[in-house]
Amino acid sequence: MARRTILEVDFMSLFRNVRTDRETRNKISTESCSDVKILHDITKQIPRGVRFGSHLATHPSVVSLSSRDLVVELARSRATLESWLDRPIHALAALCSIANERLTRTAAFCGYRICFTTESGMARLDNDPLRLPRIDVRGDWTLETFAVAMEKAQ
Repeated sequence: MARRTILEVDFMSLFRNVRTDRETRNKISTESCSDVKILHDITKQIPRGVRFGSHLATHPSVVSLSSRDLVVELARSRATLESWLDRPIHALAALCSIANERLTRTAAFCGYRICFTTESGMARLDNDPLRLPRIDVRGDWTLETFAVAMEKAQ
């Protein structure tokens, strides 16, 4: 119990240290054309019902990260998106076909409720929410292409 409390307190101080506040967000978005475009593209989708999740802050290989660095990546990504979007982020999409126990436990510790693996398929009600399959959907797909992908995933 004491170890868990220490970890939670340490995590909260770490989370505050990596959190991107509005001033930083505004500085980033005014200095970098790519950040402005990304933020504009993302916020344009919100009124259309699109929800966003995390994909780690700097897209590192999960297996090469220490546990502390993995926490930093997960927390920084989530905090940045929450700051940019003014809404909670609960979902994580795993990188590079790595969705191991270490990642899912650390993601849960960092507040993620859902983790999509790189396993292709349709999620079902009895799936572990931290190990959900996913269907990669490209932005240039037609409705028919999407329907075919859904049928194949069943």
